[in-house]
Amino acid sequence: MQNSASISNTKIQDIIEPLYGQLCWDADLSYGEELNLEFGGRTTILKTPKFTLEKGDWSLGTRDSNWVLSYQDNNIITSEADSKSIRTEVQNLEGKRVNSVIIQNNGGLQVNFNGNYQLTIIPVIDLSEDALFNWELFTPDHKILRIKAKSPSQFTWSYISSQTKV
Repeated sequence: MQNSASISNTKIQDIIEPLYGQLCWDADLSYGEELNLEFGGRTTILKTPKFTLEKGDWSLGTRDSNWVLSYQDNNIITSEADSKSIRTEVQNLEGKRVNSVIIQNNGGLQVNFNGNYQLTIIPVIDLSEDALFNWELFTPDHKILRIKAKSPSQFTWSYISSQTKV
């Protein structure tokens, strides 16, 4: 795990930059009411006669974070809303492309989409040993970028193989 004090945000930006221009084709809540976004190409993970599970080349999960979805700088829904409302509103991201991604000093993430949509992930600071990562980004090269806030101005991160047992 790397510390933001020793490795600049530039390294993380280098990992994330290929996400720019990718199409978000699925935005929904997953296990534990975590917001999950799928981008880029699709891969079928499981297929039955009644169900197909697909994952994107890129997959962003909010994990242990709050978040806000905005349109034209106006908040339209937050992670505190009820599941039905969230599922309805986050569908606005489907069909939108990523314009830019900004790593914030606290490990938060701001994803800007075309059409003036913006998703801001706000880390929950939890210093316990078993604290979850605040957000995870699965990349096309089968790696996971994970961020965990340590304070309002510091975070740790890791970039490991998605096959690595943690």
